[in-house]
Amino acid sequence: PSDVTIDRVRVSDTHQLGISLWDSDGDISASVVDSVLPRGDGLVGDAISIAGTGNVVVDGVLMTNAVRAGLSCFGAAVELRDNEFRCNAIDLNGETWGGTPFALDDLGGNACGCGDSWTCKVQSSSLSPPSPSEDEELPTIEEPD
Repeated sequence: PSDVTIDRVRVSDTHQLGISLWDSDGDISASVVDSVLPRGDGLVGDAISIAGTGNVVVDGVLMTNAVRAGLSCFGAAVELRDNEFRCNAIDLNGETWGGTPFALDDLGGNACGCGDSWTCKVQSSSLSPPSPSEDEELPTIEEPD
C-alpha cells in the first residue's frame, strides 16, 4: 500500500470526491474539504472516502457541504481526532467492504452539526465506494477474500 500525507490542503468545489484513499495508509491533517457535488451520474459526493485495507488518521480537518458523506469508510481503519463535520448529508458513514469490517475510532474533539450541533455518530447507509462512470477510470483493487 501507499503511505500518504495530506497536510494543510484546501479542496473545494469538486465533483465525486474531495480526497480519496484506496488501500493506503496515511495522515490527513489541518485541511479543509468543502462543497463536494456528485459526479455527472448523480452518484457519490463524499468529502473524504477511505476504502480497502488501510490505516488512516484524520486530524483537524473540516469536512463541509458534501452531498453524500463528510467521511465514508469502506473496510478500512480510521482514527478521528479534532475534526469538524458541517452540513453534510451524512457526517460519518462506515460500511463492511469485501468482507472486511470498517473501524472508526473516535479519539475525541470531533464535532458535527449544521447550525445546531450534535454528537457525531457513525451511520451505515448501505453506501458503496465510488466506481468509475462511463467516462472515467478509477484504480482497480482486489477485494479481500
